[in-house]
Amino acid sequence: MKQSTLIRASVAGIAIVLALSLSACRSGDSSTGAVGATGAPSIQGGDEFCNIAVAALASAGDVTKASTDLVTAMTGNDINALHTASQQILDNSTQATHFYTLGAAAANDQATKDAFTGLSQFVAQYSVPMGQAGVSAATVPAFTASITTLFSDPALKPLLQNAAGWAQTTSTFTKQHCAIG
Repeated sequence: MKQSTLIRASVAGIAIVLALSLSACRSGDSSTGAVGATGAPSIQGGDEFCNIAVAALASAGDVTKASTDLVTAMTGNDINALHTASQQILDNSTQATHFYTLGAAAANDQATKDAFTGLSQFVAQYSVPMGQAGVSAATVPAFTASITTLFSDPALKPLLQNAAGWAQTTSTFTKQHCAIG
């Protein structure tokens, strides 16, 4: 597999972890009755974390679109699209960090706190640097070189290995804590 193909696949896969974790409160499709009359989830919890969970659910499509747009920009060698998608990733990262911080504070058990903290570290050490590299890149190849260096950072390995499990843990907690149904 060519290195550029591997990098595109890694960017897409890792960005999707961010999208999945931000949409942690997704409770199902409307055909199951899991959502309210407006199409939004029925949420009983009213604390700040649950309010942010609603916003995270609403922005999950934007996170996925930014990830897809980033891969499309790389494939099409479109620096303007890369800048736009990268800025959206940075914006989403700010929202994600707030969500994870509140989740860690709301969680009672250490494993759930660790999952929120781990995802926050993932955003800080991966998503933010990736977004910053894209915003400041002069060319798509320069961006590719930057993220190749980022991918080789040994500190990312445990974050990458645990991200999907953390996303599942935070999803389960969010559904229970906010009484999403």
